[in-house]
Amino acid sequence: MSDSLKEEGTPESAIMIAVINKEVHVAYSLDLTGKYDDIVDILETAAMMVLAEQEKEQSNLSVH
Repeated sequence: MSDSLKEEGTPESAIMIAVINKEVHVAYSLDLTGKYDDIVDILETAAMMVLAEQEKEQSNLSVH
C-alpha cells in the first residue's frame, strides 16, 4: 500500500483498471468523491475486461 493511502483524508481519485498482456493494471485519476454509481461502473468494466481476457486464454487452450 502506498504511503499516500495511509494518510488520513478522503482520496480524490477514481480507480482505473486495464488488462494489458494478461496483466491487470490499476491507476488513479479523477475526483469521484461521492459518485458511487460511477465507481461501480469502473469496477464493472474492469471485471468484464478480466473476464474477456480469461475467456480468450481458455479458448486458446482448447484449440489444437
